Amino acid sequence: MRRARWIAGGALALALALPLPSGAAAARSLPAPPPPGDLSAPSLQRYQEALLAAWGGDHRTVPLEVKARHFEWMLWRYHRTPWKQILPRVDLGDAPGDPVTFLPGADVSTWNGALLSALSHRYAATRDPATLERIAWLLEGLHRFQEVTGVRGLAARCVLASETPLRKLTRTWIGPDGTRYHWRPDPAKGTYNQLVMGYAALAVHAYADLPPEARRRARLDLEALTSHVVRGGFRIRDAAGNPTRYGNLRPRVLGLAIPFNAQVAWLMVAAGRHLPTEDPAARAQVEEAHARLDADHPYWRSPRRHWLVRPQRVGDSVFIDGNDRNHLMGAAFTALALELDAAAREGRPADRARVHRLGRTLYWTARRLPEHRYSLANFMWAATIRDPERLAAIVPDPGDRARVRREAAVLLDQGVEQLRRFPLDRFIWEGTEGRSGGPYWMDEYRPDSYAWKIEPDRHWIVTGPPTHHMRAAIDFLHAYWLMRHTGLDRTPSIAAKHGRVLARSRQPF
Repeated sequence: MRRARWIAGGALALALALPLPSGAAAARSLPAPPPPGDLSAPSLQRYQEALLAAWGGDHRTVPLEVKARHFEWMLWRYHRTPWKQILPRVDLGDAPGDPVTFLPGADVSTWNGALLSALSHRYAATRDPATLERIAWLLEGLHRFQEVTGVRGLAARCVLASETPLRKLTRTWIGPDGTRYHWRPDPAKGTYNQLVMGYAALAVHAYADLPPEARRRARLDLEALTSHVVRGGFRIRDAAGNPTRYGNLRPRVLGLAIPFNAQVAWLMVAAGRHLPTEDPAARAQVEEAHARLDADHPYWRSPRRHWLVRPQRVGDSVFIDGNDRNHLMGAAFTALALELDAAAREGRPADRARVHRLGRTLYWTARRLPEHRYSLANFMWAATIRDPERLAAIVPDPGDRARVRREAAVLLDQGVEQLRRFPLDRFIWEGTEGRSGGPYWMDEYRPDSYAWKIEPDRHWIVTGPPTHHMRAAIDFLHAYWLMRHTGLDRTPSIAAKHGRVLARSRQPF
């Protein structure tokens, strides 16, 4: 369903020029954004309306690159904090001089990890030096999640500069400059999965080009996260050594495989050994865990040896929700990227058994993806099977390969359509939540910082005007830049159908 639009008066100067979506030489004039000192909600709403009008008033016809520019501009203008993190949820004021209010969240470190992935894919696509600067900036903020806990490798869920506790941000930390912060403890396995995915994407796509200090920061913090999990017996533990409530990553319990945990555990040890280390003891622990899982990985056991659960097929199970399916897909895709990168660096062929095993996670999970419309997961699968040799390793049966290609083409088309459905407007409108009979499109639900975690049958019934509460578009940027750097937008069938919104600008991004 299409949301109502908030129409506000006020003329805006015309400035920035971008090529027409068709790639013609003529340029389309776009409205100038609000001036730097005006962070108010009304000015942003007027700008978004004018920007949408410049593309015919339909968010489905706005080029995806224009959306990416807009969402990134919003990210660094409204969501960037002085302590070098992105707060996905903010409230804007009524007047031009009003400051942005940063709001606490349950999974801020998780989504900052996803942003690191997005920026790493962005750099892989553009080789833009400014992206490296933003990555280095974000790495300092990611370090803060560990710094406030006082335990190397233990990441907070959220950190906020505040004189008093807010909601579940009950722990206090005083910064070097005397600023008082409050932070939320009790990180979950999804927190670590997304953080390590971010560092792993960085290791593959951007690490070598970072300044030395940023490389060292990334190396030490990734080492801390992975060694903390391994040292704790694949359980995230607080400062007292007690397991956190949702931090159980043990691959096996009482001899039985825990398939989801085992896949994320494999990503942890694969990422932990991918970059140089400065702690030989931590390296030895990760290497030992890697060898142990590689030799007898619960997730890779033959179904004949594991009658209770078919471990490789967990992604196709009705017993895991969409959020876990997204985490599972990301863990397998990222671990596969690490293996391919390690093989290229070492001048050897990729380990065919690992490619097959990790690929089978994606294979089975992809069977459920039509139920979700997760652009990111759809693109991960489509990108994985583009290489014929990789596809043959994952899907040995030639007849099955033809089916896989057909279904992946549908998922790719669905993923691009989902990005087309992202409105430019990131404000939450007054309304109420409902349930539909199938997966939603992005213009049928309220914006979220990371929609790929939301149950897919929700929709939003608008009952009033927009609030001043706004969400970052980290989900769009993560999926868009993965699509761009893997070249999925150049796929002939996709270019033929969506070419006008997939056209790339000749301007530096």
